[in-house]
Amino acid sequence: MGDKVILTFINNYNIFEVPSRFSYQHVVYLLIDILYIIGLIFLLRKKDQKVIRKVLIIISSICCLIFMGRMFFGWEGSRIFEKGSKTTLLPLELCNINIFITLIALIVNKKFLNNYLYFVSLVGGIIPLLVFPDIHMITSGRNIFHYMFFDYWIIHTHLVAIPIVMISCKLFTPSIKQIPWVLLTTLGIYFIAFLSSIILRNFESFKTANYMYTMSHNNLPILKQLYSLIPIPFIYGLPLIIPITGVLYLMGLPFIKRGEKNVNKRS
Repeated sequence: MGDKVILTFINNYNIFEVPSRFSYQHVVYLLIDILYIIGLIFLLRKKDQKVIRKVLIIISSICCLIFMGRMFFGWEGSRIFEKGSKTTLLPLELCNINIFITLIALIVNKKFLNNYLYFVSLVGGIIPLLVFPDIHMITSGRNIFHYMFFDYWIIHTHLVAIPIVMISCKLFTPSIKQIPWVLLTTLGIYFIAFLSSIILRNFESFKTANYMYTMSHNNLPILKQLYSLIPIPFIYGLPLIIPITGVLYLMGLPFIKRGEKNVNKRS
């Protein structure tokens, strides 16, 4: 009787399907992410900073391996090795680039790279987890056990988790002074994505290359509106730097206040 109830629940609610945006499955995954991040902070908060960094390096390395694994498991062999687009196999989208930047940042421990993780990687990871762009397309209609779903969710979760854990465990404190450099770096990556898209479109397997949406808006509402005003590849996305700058400075405000309090206490 119990088995029948479980099977009925599975059949009625399709719990193994790739979730639609803000469906109950999607909300459950987001709640799991929140609990996971809180748990990770709780487990690491009293550890030595070297231990924390080593743990995060291992996690980040796993994310990089997961991304590289998509070359073999991400899409059906016929699509990868015979015909079809291979654009998702290259680390030229911002989040894919950021998983490698995260690993480098954890290893070299430089102030600028740490700030980049907070101001760019964290936001870049949150947005895909919330809006689920193209998730049904990249899994070819499969369920959540499809490799591409595993790749997508794990990588973006850790782009969010790692900088939060680093700040919570006092590995670094974000600095608002780093924001101009972070913005310039992001613009540089955007330019590289544009050039890569132009070059790769000359090859059969990359004719649809549109990294970081530098070539077309792909029907994304905000980008579509911008493209109607500035119908020029790469250029149409540049006005987004204005709201992005505002968001980054808002993210930095709590740490300015903390710094001011510390200065007052010392004086």
